[in-house]
Amino acid sequence: YDAKTLAEKETIFNELESSFGMSPDLTYAATSIAAAKFKAGDEASFKAYDSKIEGAMEKAGLYNSVAWPAAEEGKNMEMASKLSKKSLDLLMEAKKDLSKKPSYFTKNQYLNSIESSYNMYADTYALLQYKLGNVKEAITYQAKAVGKGKSTDVNDRYIEFLVADKQYKLAAEKANAFLSEGNGSSKMKADYKTAYTNLNPEANDFDTVMAGIDKINHDRELAELKESMLDEEAPQFTIKNLEGEAIALADLKGKTVILDFWATWCGPCKASFPGMQEVVEKYKDNENVVLLFVDTFEDGNDREKDVAKFIKDNNYNFHVLIDPKVKDSNDYEVAKKYGITGIPTKIIIGPSGKINFRAVGFSGNNDKLKQEMDLMIDLLKS
Repeated sequence: YDAKTLAEKETIFNELESSFGMSPDLTYAATSIAAAKFKAGDEASFKAYDSKIEGAMEKAGLYNSVAWPAAEEGKNMEMASKLSKKSLDLLMEAKKDLSKKPSYFTKNQYLNSIESSYNMYADTYALLQYKLGNVKEAITYQAKAVGKGKSTDVNDRYIEFLVADKQYKLAAEKANAFLSEGNGSSKMKADYKTAYTNLNPEANDFDTVMAGIDKINHDRELAELKESMLDEEAPQFTIKNLEGEAIALADLKGKTVILDFWATWCGPCKASFPGMQEVVEKYKDNENVVLLFVDTFEDGNDREKDVAKFIKDNNYNFHVLIDPKVKDSNDYEVAKKYGITGIPTKIIIGPSGKINFRAVGFSGNNDKLKQEMDLMIDLLKS
């Protein structure tokens, strides 16, 4: 973990393998080095480290981990496609042979884990096929990736592929269903419109159709938020922002305060930030709404500098607070007070000074995130 370069990692790996043979920890290390070799275009070394990995699930995970970036970036896609297909084949073999099931899994848990991985890896393979021009193959595997239809990104790609293949009827039906369940994005709306207008060239009621879907989502989300509303004391705190100014929660009473707990290493946090930037822009002139981005669970001697660089590099207009680490502890001051165990977590404090909402995680849907923030703010205003 501490080795700085790939060469150092390899030296340490070889020493450990020579002394102790392969182990679960070394399997993880081999996976990490193999992925780095693939990224560097060193196919021979990739295969050498791949050969050290015995477990089907571990191999499948490696293949998907290198295939997905290749799919996103459009690089080395032919080899990535072969590895991606192998990842799916390995999972199918694992599903048939339960002799390698870890003892900590029940049979159903193991099968559910394989199914979840299969759906994720099918999404990778489908994107590769789409970019390689094999649209029908992409659709076949994207349909498997959709699963229960809860992932906005996966659903978006499925509709995109269907429209590209001019399967307008199925695209329109599926898009309507996904959007009505709140599992679609603005991109899907655009693809739905393409499918709808191709099916109904003379129609001019698409906006009315979408307005109906938006109302369904709005009403459902509002009902769920009312049901989840809290009335808890908000622990007081005073911590510094990136400019070194002390920010006290007590000074913000009477306003709606949104605390977004995050870290630069947190993928879901960063994925949610384009949506949160739009929320910041929308309420920047509203003196009764304050958004504070609390950087927590973050180490490093240059923490403030690194956080400031991340914000600047991404052009985010965030008011960032630095959650200080509790002395002689692994805890962080504000996160501990608010019982934060995972990020991203958003704490919404109403004008009364009470915690009224707690939102944990990120669904992957920035449109849904923005609507949720708007509804929370409107509810607390009223």
